[in-house]
Amino acid sequence: MIFVTVIAVSVDAYVAGLSLGGCGRVSVPTLLYISAFSFVMPLAVMLLASAAAEELDWLTAASSCIIIILGVRGLLPERTSRRELLQRGSRYGLSRATLMGLSLAADTSVGAAALAGESLAAAVPPLAFAAHFVLLSAGALTVKLLGASRAIATAASAAMIVLGVLRMIG
Repeated sequence: MIFVTVIAVSVDAYVAGLSLGGCGRVSVPTLLYISAFSFVMPLAVMLLASAAAEELDWLTAASSCIIIILGVRGLLPERTSRRELLQRGSRYGLSRATLMGLSLAADTSVGAAALAGESLAAAVPPLAFAAHFVLLSAGALTVKLLGASRAIATAASAAMIVLGVLRMIG
């Protein structure tokens, strides 16, 4: 259950990576910084939940409901297309990276609160960090590959024209 939760709340990191990649070159330290929020925030929430375990019985039910709501939200159609997301690009500074890290870690923290009592709960922060870093990187790489595929398609079209002309001449 822990692994499914971590993956489910981390998938939005891929779309965030697409956004980052659309803004230009993204450094590994920036990706690590953004992903670090997905380690720190769930860890803090889990420590708080375990410290006040008996007084926070309602937290498991509330965080489970929030996870369900986030899942339903993910199934609804997006108002902003991925193309618009990529066209919004501008340079990513510390404040924007911080906001992205906080927003990506928010649902992970809720998931961590729901899992606080489970035996493998300590694995949530490092798994969330790793999942967010990998998916952010994959999203940023996808944008680069899409740019490369356009160049390859253009080169293939040019090669077809040259082959056609050479065939006509020869």
